[in-house]
Order: sequence, then C-alpha cells, then structure tokens
Amino acid sequence: MNSKTKIITLLCIAAFSVCCSPSLYKPTTVDLDAGKKLYTDLTIEQLNKGLQLYADKCGSCHALYKPREITPARWTEMLPEMKTKAQLTDKEYDLITRYLKSKNATTN
Repeated sequence: MNSKTKIITLLCIAAFSVCCSPSLYKPTTVDLDAGKKLYTDLTIEQLNKGLQLYADKCGSCHALYKPREITPARWTEMLPEMKTKAQLTDKEYDLITRYLKSKNATTN
C-alpha cells in the first residue's frame, strides 16, 4: 500500500469514527449554573471529569445516551444498576451523575 492510499484510508476511518460516535456535550458555564441548583459545590472540573468517566466507563459496554435524552428522574432510576455493572467507585458514580443531571438541568 503506497503512502497516498494509507493517508486516504486513515482519513476515511477518522471521518467514519467521528460520524458514528455519540454526540456528547462538553460542559459549559450554563451547565455549571444549572447544576449548582442541584449541587451547590459543583465545579466545571467535576463536570469535565464526569463526561470523561461517562464516555470511558459507560461507553465501554454500550452506546451512550445523550444526557438530555433521559430525564433526571429516569437517570436516578437507571444509574444505581449501572454503578454495579460498571463497577464504579462512589466518586466515579457521583461525577457521572453530576455531569448527566447538570447537562439535563439546562433544559428544564
């Protein structure tokens, strides 16, 4: 395979992976403000870490939901079971929960 073909192949793979990956939202100050109504000690760092953990831990087993696709009440029902299945620590679980509920809180 010549170098031109390798480059084209790599570009196609990259484009495919971007198009097919779930669209997760990077936390914003709007999310932080909304999340502070739920968690007064919330920081943007916590939201970013929650996003990373959600993608890494939850996405390793199944397709990820966009945070706004699920209501906060439904997240509350779903997440405890996922904590056990994904073997999340209490800290990881808390950060993922904060990310998901804060992203959702901006639409309420």
